[in-house]
Amino acid sequence: MVEKSPKMYGGTCINVACLPTKYLVHSAQKLASSCRSFEEKAAAYKDVMIQKDSLIAKLNKANYNNLAENENITVIDGKARFLSPHEIEVDNGSEVFTVEAGQFFINTGAVPVVPPIKGLKDNPYVYVSETMLQLKELPKHLVIIGGGYIGIEFSSIYRQFGSEVTILQDSDRFLAREDEEMADAVREQLTKQGIQIVTGVKIEAVEQEAGQAKVLVTGKDGQQIFMADAVLAATGRRPATDELNLEAAGVKTNERGGIITDEHRMTSTPDIYAMGDVVGGLQFTYISLDDYRIVRSKVLGD
Repeated sequence: MVEKSPKMYGGTCINVACLPTKYLVHSAQKLASSCRSFEEKAAAYKDVMIQKDSLIAKLNKANYNNLAENENITVIDGKARFLSPHEIEVDNGSEVFTVEAGQFFINTGAVPVVPPIKGLKDNPYVYVSETMLQLKELPKHLVIIGGGYIGIEFSSIYRQFGSEVTILQDSDRFLAREDEEMADAVREQLTKQGIQIVTGVKIEAVEQEAGQAKVLVTGKDGQQIFMADAVLAATGRRPATDELNLEAAGVKTNERGGIITDEHRMTSTPDIYAMGDVVGGLQFTYISLDDYRIVRSKVLGD
């Protein structure tokens, strides 16, 4: 078992998605009515983040131990890339070595998409969903680029913690992929919380100015400027395949980088399987778990 990041044992849901965000949802709801000033809310937020980190660390360690304590499993912290259909090269930071196997199972998940907006990359005030979960100071004003489910969840969390929140979305209709009546109901609830939703705008650039981020947008009202202490780029996730050197193994991907599989999750190369978010389908934990059921059945021949 080769894992690139020691912080990811147990997968996306436990470490950087479902569990930490739901912990923040619950905590924010509890604190929304108990703290009055922004200073009180900022102090409470800092404590919540410490508690969240402690919880996630315990879960991460438990999942690691489930593997490492099994005498039939060798766990390696390192980066793996294919050399051929039956070989991978592993770099664990101190040495590079080759591992040969009859079967490989690719389960590298997905990574946040950072759109090519001027000034967005390497900006100290810009976060993605994973790094937002490590933000220790409560921002007075949070700007969220993207009105999908990730952006919406974070908007509600931070608004209840006490931040002023603005959602910027390129499409004219809010939650354009959802049923219109449902989308309107969600928008109404977010607006009641005090969240500003701006649709039909193009993000031109994100600049740094006087210790803040300056977000420049254009839309039907011309050019607008939004100042923020933090900017969350919530513009989706894509399969994590860039570093795997899949070509060397003959594993084919689609136009979004997702690994193409058959109904048994076997790739274009026999004895190499792909499961979970890396195949580029719907990104839900239960689908990843069901992929395991399918692959297990195929491998065991039942």
